[in-house]
Amino acid sequence: MSALKKLAGQTALYGLSSIVGRALNFLLVPFYTSVLSIQDFGVMTDLYVYMAFLNIIYLFGMETTYFKTANDQGENIAFNHAFTWILIIGVILSSFFIIGSHQIAQLLSYPQLHEYIILMAIILLIDGVCAIPFAQLRFKEKPLIFASAKVSNIIINIKLNIFFLVICSHYYESTENSALKNLVMSFYDPNFKVGYILLSNLIANVLFIPFLWKSFLSYRPKVSLEYMKPMAKYAYPLAILGIAGMINEMIDRILLKEIFPKHLYPNKTNMEVLGIYGGIYKLSIFITLVRQAFQYAAEPFFFSKAKDRNAPETFATVMKYYALFCCLMFLFISLYRDLIGGILLQNDVFQEGLYILPFLLLANVFLGIYYNQSVWYKLTEKTYYGTIITIIGATITIVLNLLLIPQFGYFACAITTLVCYASMSIISYFLGQKYYPIPYPVGKILFYILLSTVLIIISFIHPYQTNTLQNLGINTGLLVCFLVVIAYQEKSLLIRKRQ
Repeated sequence: MSALKKLAGQTALYGLSSIVGRALNFLLVPFYTSVLSIQDFGVMTDLYVYMAFLNIIYLFGMETTYFKTANDQGENIAFNHAFTWILIIGVILSSFFIIGSHQIAQLLSYPQLHEYIILMAIILLIDGVCAIPFAQLRFKEKPLIFASAKVSNIIINIKLNIFFLVICSHYYESTENSALKNLVMSFYDPNFKVGYILLSNLIANVLFIPFLWKSFLSYRPKVSLEYMKPMAKYAYPLAILGIAGMINEMIDRILLKEIFPKHLYPNKTNMEVLGIYGGIYKLSIFITLVRQAFQYAAEPFFFSKAKDRNAPETFATVMKYYALFCCLMFLFISLYRDLIGGILLQNDVFQEGLYILPFLLLANVFLGIYYNQSVWYKLTEKTYYGTIITIIGATITIVLNLLLIPQFGYFACAITTLVCYASMSIISYFLGQKYYPIPYPVGKILFYILLSTVLIIISFIHPYQTNTLQNLGINTGLLVCFLVVIAYQEKSLLIRKRQ
């Protein structure tokens, strides 16, 4: 239990950076939806989709490879070789994007905004360069520095967004003739709002460097085939896995933009429809917060405990409580979706899409379960199975979206996401039991998922939907029902804790 307590404590600290950070970042959601048009919100969503794909290529699976090599060969060897690999890839790719920015902007339908591509290229390079130093903090179990850097980054990002999109905009539009207005007029472009979002991101990321200066100073360039070759062999399936995983997570937005059904949204452009779906998807990020916080702590934890005799039982216990907490989050957000959506999405047009939120949340529950299960192919060095599973998921995502988007619009995207991640978790479970058996409490986990799903269905069909207070009261009652049932199920643990 001491190992589990340590994992829980570190997850909480990493969660501080993710949850507090994302909570602060969530302030940008109502902010963006109030200062950006739905069209610009769609453009921003589109650009960050491409950045997410490219980030996988820049990192090339080196974070997980670093943990594996650090445990096998030593931390210095792992750090220097992984950092060198990422630095080489980053410089080559970013140079290509900067040189070809005009042509790439033309391909992305932003012909007059090649500056977006240049900003994206620099952001991706800095993110890549900082990735291994952050992984080193996780390996050396320094979550406080990690959390401080991440939270500071987001606070700075928020302040810069406010500066560019509110303060500068105010002085630009002001009728007063002042020195500040003249200064703002000299550099500010009101049509470059998405560009200022990227610029804020870039400046905030540059300020990661003071937190990581010890790692940068300790870096010694190393290019040794003795180490690079096995690292590349271990990493490339993870990179392919990451790309396929990003297809699962992001391709729906690209396809929705390209093949959106005009008959379903007669008064909206493709970017406006993408903006609505992107806004709703951001609300499902609450489950992702839990997954990320857990993943930061769990990945080094799993490797460190791999040789323990009771490791499978430990991993099974971790999975049970992870799934339980995710189901609680799934239920809570789904029950209060109207309230949460009304607060965070400051434009009434988003309300029409809130019905898809539970599907996206449940999809993220399954994705978290899948990531939790991934311990089996990482510890057995069968990472190609992870690639195969994720490619299957990507195939499901592409095929179902192509078939269903023309008929059902963004509802098809939500359903496809759920089917994809549920399928991946099921396939991974059966393969994992073959190569690295872990006694997961499958019955209990399925019960948690089924119970929370049934309660959400009840919240959709109960007869008081038009009365806000009755709605809140009934939904709160449903949440209490879940907690009572779970308390009864886990009563043996509660009794042991009291003793």
